[in-house]
Amino acid sequence: MTKMKLVIELLLLGLCLTVIIGCTNQKNEKTSLSSKEEKLIWQGKRTKPFGVYDYKKLSSKEEATKILSDKFQVSLSSFYDISNKLLDETSFFKDYEKQMTTYDIIAKEDILIVDQTTYYGSSTIPELVRSVIQMTYKVNTESEIVKTTNQQVTITTVASESPKFYACLADISKQMASNIFLSKGDEKINSALKNYPEQDEQRKMESVSLFPQSKSESPLMKNIKLFYNASGKVTEWNTTIESE
Repeated sequence: MTKMKLVIELLLLGLCLTVIIGCTNQKNEKTSLSSKEEKLIWQGKRTKPFGVYDYKKLSSKEEATKILSDKFQVSLSSFYDISNKLLDETSFFKDYEKQMTTYDIIAKEDILIVDQTTYYGSSTIPELVRSVIQMTYKVNTESEIVKTTNQQVTITTVASESPKFYACLADISKQMASNIFLSKGDEKINSALKNYPEQDEQRKMESVSLFPQSKSESPLMKNIKLFYNASGKVTEWNTTIESE
C-alpha cells in the first residue's frame, strides 16, 4: 500500500467516524427528556424484584401509600397528582356525586401496578362515570433502578352521558396536554375534534388518537385518545405517558 493511498483511507475513515458521531449526537438530542418531562417519571433505587402480591379494594389513599412505601419502597408520581387535580377541577364531574374510591396494588416479580378507581353517579344510579389512574412500575435489577414505565388516566361514562361528556373533552384534553408538556396542544386538539364528533356510526368500538406519535420523536411517549362504544358514541377519554 502506497503512502498516499494510506493517507486517503485514513481521511475517509475519519470522515465516516465524524458522520456517525454527528448522527448519534442528533439522535440523542431528539430523544433526551427535558427537565420538566423528567419530573413526570418517578424513579428510585431497588436491587430485587417486587415478588408476587395482590392488594385489592383498599379503601384509603393512606393505606395504599403506606403499602407502596413500606412494602415496595416506591412513591406515587407527579403524574398521579396532576391527574387527580385535573379530575377535581373538571366541570363534567360537578354534576355527579362521588360514590367511592378504591385502590388496587398488584405485584408480579419485576412489575408493580397501582390503580386508583373512583365512581361517580346520582342518588338513583351510582355508576354513571368512572375514572381510573393507573401507574406501572418496573424494576431493573441489573441497573438497580425502579421507575414508572406506563402511567395513564382514563375517564369512562355511559352512553346517556356522552353528549355532556363530549362537551368537556376539549377543555380536559387541553389542560392535560399542557400538564404533560405536549407542544401545540390547543391547536391539535381543536383540529382533531372536528374530525371526531360525539357520535359516529362508522367508528363503533374504535379508539382514535388526538396525538399520534412515533417512538423516534421522544423517549417519553405521550398520547391522548378517545374511544367510541358499540353505538358509535364517545364514552371514554384516556391519556397515557410511557417511558422505556
